[in-house]
Amino acid sequence: MFKTRASLGLLALASVFGACVSQTGSTSDVEERTSALGGFDGGAPGGTTGAGGCPAGLGGAPVLATGIRGFTRNNTHYAVVHELNTSSIIQVSGAPFKNPITVASDALSGSAPWGYVRSDGLAAVLYVDAQRHVHEIAASSNLDLFAAAGINAPAAAPAEASGFVPDVIGYVRSDNKSAIIYRSATNHVIELKSNFGGMGQPAWLVTDLTAASGASVTVGKGSAFPFVRSDSFNSIVYVGSDNRIHAMSMLDAILVDEDMSTISGDTGTPASEPIGVRRPDGYNSILFVDTQSQVHQLASLFGGAWGKSILAYGATSQRPAAYTRPDGTNVVVYASVLREIVELRLANGQWLSTVLPTGCVKPLGPLFGHTSPPSRNSVLFYGASGTTVGRYELFRSGGSPWTLSTF
Repeated sequence: MFKTRASLGLLALASVFGACVSQTGSTSDVEERTSALGGFDGGAPGGTTGAGGCPAGLGGAPVLATGIRGFTRNNTHYAVVHELNTSSIIQVSGAPFKNPITVASDALSGSAPWGYVRSDGLAAVLYVDAQRHVHEIAASSNLDLFAAAGINAPAAAPAEASGFVPDVIGYVRSDNKSAIIYRSATNHVIELKSNFGGMGQPAWLVTDLTAASGASVTVGKGSAFPFVRSDSFNSIVYVGSDNRIHAMSMLDAILVDEDMSTISGDTGTPASEPIGVRRPDGYNSILFVDTQSQVHQLASLFGGAWGKSILAYGATSQRPAAYTRPDGTNVVVYASVLREIVELRLANGQWLSTVLPTGCVKPLGPLFGHTSPPSRNSVLFYGASGTTVGRYELFRSGGSPWTLSTF
């Protein structure tokens, strides 16, 4: 049995331990809302017996459970993960996942891999090694891009106080170039842009976007996250050293850095790094969790004015994320401070909040929500049932019940 809540037009009253949704203002204000995905804050749950006879949780030292990332190529579902307490990157495939293979064995402690499909159709897995070099695994080869590609790129950032290493993220730009975004050791935003087949030039071109944009701030925490807006601008969002949400936006020769907190009028103090997403209805959204456990959204419709809203309360301080279900519904999935996995979905002008069924399994690390073949909703995460830690996929197809599997 899972629980469903509906949010009405007035701001819901709730403590920060709830998983509620707010809607305020007009219908147009409601339509600016989008989806977010968070995760449990790294440390393991306490050692008490849960409801329903669940075993006591983990005690002692926190578990550094990094994110599990999924992607699709040629209608096959893949996931990549940094195996706990090792330097190994594991890849699995299929539905359900099977055939685990070790694709790398030199990952930096606290880092997580990222999988995506490049503009040339190759599946690529990115990660940071112990020397803080960026690697790309593609076409069955593992390349240290700093060495093998012959580029003069700065070292990636080390682990933060939380133990997590900022992500290296790949995406395809609006000009159909593959690009890799990461935070450097000097807290600058760095782009490696594909230059495949470039005469007399390396396959990847390096740009220090912080310097090139004339930004007055550096990255203050977490990762820089890229996405393509509905107006074709390539945008990279991050928390600045001024503790405000910033976005570097570029199209052709235009490259600017903007304080999105000021532009939108949002006053929340970020506790998480942000994510940027483009919704199917044309809205561009920047999502983050503030220090009051509230999920914020900054949103704009195709180049229009930026507005602000609060989508939910009681989220942990992992980076939000967003995905669109196979039926076109915008979905929020996040881990609450109650260690429940919560889905928000927009239906008939209101957001519905559903606690997804995970039994005694509680999320440990960041959640990753996405659509996988064949027409499945999929949430990937490290979780714990009592003292047993495992890799999990929570999925459903169409109107079928949610299923929790381990891999």
